[in-house]
Amino acid sequence: GKTAKTDPIDAALLARMAELVCAPSAALEPEREALRELVQRREQLVRQRDDERRRLHQAQLAEVRHDLIEHIGQLRLRIRQLDKAIAQTQRQLDDHLSQQLQAIAGIGEVTAASLLAYLPELGRLDRRQIAALAGLAPYNVDSGQHAGKRRIRGGRAPIRRVLYMACWSVIRTQPDFKDRYQRLRQRGKCAKVAITACMRVLLTRLNAMARDRTEWKVPAN
Repeated sequence: GKTAKTDPIDAALLARMAELVCAPSAALEPEREALRELVQRREQLVRQRDDERRRLHQAQLAEVRHDLIEHIGQLRLRIRQLDKAIAQTQRQLDDHLSQQLQAIAGIGEVTAASLLAYLPELGRLDRRQIAALAGLAPYNVDSGQHAGKRRIRGGRAPIRRVLYMACWSVIRTQPDFKDRYQRLRQRGKCAKVAITACMRVLLTRLNAMARDRTEWKVPAN
């Protein structure tokens, strides 16, 4: 691709391509803006809840433990309330695609909402473009006589976080992804490389599904 780093490619062009890949989308629909804000707030509260849980494990004083337990309960309630608002908003945005995504084993309501919020281009780009947008497109680091490794870079970090968690769930629930991951590991690929490759395949399939408005297809054995 044009973002591969080899000597014949001009550095200015490479930088420009990176800018285009990472540039913000055009003005979002009000429902998508609302969904993104709700999803981001949920992520914040989940991080707070997890932090409080860790503090609870370390706390010794009964008064502190009681305060932490109470706060964790409040955070859980707020997260449940946000889940309801997220579900309603994503139905308003694209109920069909939302249901398509949630029908996939390993992808739940929160993951579907996050994909809709952070990736409005889903189904509108080709597989290379969507991979580059997510920062999952491998590029070469060859220079002169040196042949470097293929790496990924750039793209939207929130999308990668969502796909990372979703991909582990898909690997646990879908045999073809589990087999793909295990084959890569058996070939000597490290866990990070293997999961990244699976994330790229998952995104490619999701993109095709959204583009064609078709159901998720499990490959035949």
